[in-house]
Amino acid sequence: MNNSDINIDNNTNDSLKINSKKLLWRKHSSHLPGSILLVSNSSELSTNQNTNRDNKNTNSASDGNSKEFFDYIFTEKNWTENLLTGDKTNTQDSIKENSKLETKFVDNSHNQDENLQNILENNINTEKEIQITTDKSVNNINNNNNYNDNTVNINNKEENISQNNITKESNINSDNPSLKEVKNNTSKSNNIINKENDSLNNNNNNNNNNNNNNSINTDNNKEFLIINEEKIKKGKEDKEEDKEEDKKEDKKEDKEKEEEKEEEKEKEEGKEEEKEIDTKNMEDNSEYSIHKIKQFEELLDTPNIDLVKLRKLSWSGIPKKFRPMVWQLLMGYLPRNQDRREVTLQRKRKDFADTANQAFSKGVAGLDYTLYHQIHIDIPRTNPSCSLYQNKRIQKSLERILYCWAIRHPASGYVQGINDLVTPFYYVFLSSYIDGDLETYDLDSIPDNVFEAVEADSFWCLTNLLDGIQDSYTYNQPGIHRQVQKLEEFIKRVDLKLYNHLKKEDVQFIQFAFRWMNCLLMRELKLEHTIRMWDTYQSEPEGFSEFHLYVCAAFLVKWSKQLLEMDFQDIMIFLQNLPTSDWTEKDIEILLSEAYMWKCLFHDSPNHIS
Repeated sequence: MNNSDINIDNNTNDSLKINSKKLLWRKHSSHLPGSILLVSNSSELSTNQNTNRDNKNTNSASDGNSKEFFDYIFTEKNWTENLLTGDKTNTQDSIKENSKLETKFVDNSHNQDENLQNILENNINTEKEIQITTDKSVNNINNNNNYNDNTVNINNKEENISQNNITKESNINSDNPSLKEVKNNTSKSNNIINKENDSLNNNNNNNNNNNNNNSINTDNNKEFLIINEEKIKKGKEDKEEDKEEDKKEDKKEDKEKEEEKEEEKEKEEGKEEEKEIDTKNMEDNSEYSIHKIKQFEELLDTPNIDLVKLRKLSWSGIPKKFRPMVWQLLMGYLPRNQDRREVTLQRKRKDFADTANQAFSKGVAGLDYTLYHQIHIDIPRTNPSCSLYQNKRIQKSLERILYCWAIRHPASGYVQGINDLVTPFYYVFLSSYIDGDLETYDLDSIPDNVFEAVEADSFWCLTNLLDGIQDSYTYNQPGIHRQVQKLEEFIKRVDLKLYNHLKKEDVQFIQFAFRWMNCLLMRELKLEHTIRMWDTYQSEPEGFSEFHLYVCAAFLVKWSKQLLEMDFQDIMIFLQNLPTSDWTEKDIEILLSEAYMWKCLFHDSPNHIS
């Protein structure tokens, strides 16, 4: 708000001052004409006096001034009348009284001038206070408490101003022109003040609206802040949950990584175990084995098993769980007819049990000492790398099998090397009663009836095997010598360079090949590899004799490159300790495939060999 809108005009102030001076000059003129002038208006003043007296709403503060003024007028009136009538005494008394009243009137006029001046000053001060208060209210809009206090002060001051104006105006006679001007000027100032008050009220209303808007905005901001705080809290909680989930996922990933590492270790260990003796590695791999298992299941469930199909299916390997039964069928131990198998099995087992019980009824003392002694010293040397055959209970069981076979085949008797031939049968048949690794199994926990069944089954299968190659174990072992001779002729045909090198170094085939024929390469290969080879041997018509010859030829040619660089001593040491410890089943299958190829090429063409 500008000061020009609040302050009274300077011209108005000057006019008020001039009117007050004129009034004072007229009051101080106590000459007759002036008095007469005043008397001439006395009727009007009297009328006004009556009117003022009748007005009940006249302010009590103005009664004293009006009374003095009217007393003065009436005194002059009396004085004038006395003068005109010639009453000197009354005239002098009236003059004295008039002078006193005039003095009072002059004093009252001075007081009125001072009151008017005070009104002006109060108006100016009030305007200044209003301006100051307005500035304070503008500066303190955001503070509602201070604003309300300033508003109350403004309202109180406005009421005081209005009351002062009413009081002052009531003291001024409306018939006095100078007072009318003062009144008019005062009303103008009041109008200006009212306008300013209206503007202030409007500003106050605007400020109130702004404050309300600010309060609303503040409330909205508070709600927004509360919502934001809740969102922030939720966000923090979500982040914490995400962190916990991430930690859990990290832990899971760590566990999975550890499991993967363990699996990799197990795989590595499995690969290492593949290089060692383990019956689990005797089976074929995954999809082919599943297909083969189905084929075996369908074939073995038939009432009369087709041995031709069974040999064809078994040539590439027999799954572990079917191997005991398939070997017994291929070796002629079990009949093809399903109905006769159980009866035959019981009879065969009882036959062996009777033979063993009769032979060992008197213990070791009742046995052929020479025969038993030879068997007894050969058993501990049977597969020394396999812990299964170092078990005393297993060794006693093998002694019973070999001794019973020897006494039932007196023409040939026991020959060193036969002890190796029984071990694959024993291993396969015993594994059918045990779910686990025979190398680590507690063999002492196996019941006696299991060992009796395994002994009988191994005895009859060994018997059928040796019946096909019996001349290899008769006196002077002519069958082995014949096989070695055929091997030498075949190497000359397929690898003349190696043959000439062996002749040059004066290496005789009988020096290294005799053991190959006598033990069927069992001392050159691991037991599980021998078992895999025997799957194919039993699938061939003459697998342990004719087909074994081609296997030995493929086995020798495999080392041709190394042998060509060696002399006699190195050749003999190398052939006695061939590096087959790291061989896998795949190497055995390659060896069997090469042997089969050569069999197909040369077996039906003997002139190629002779």
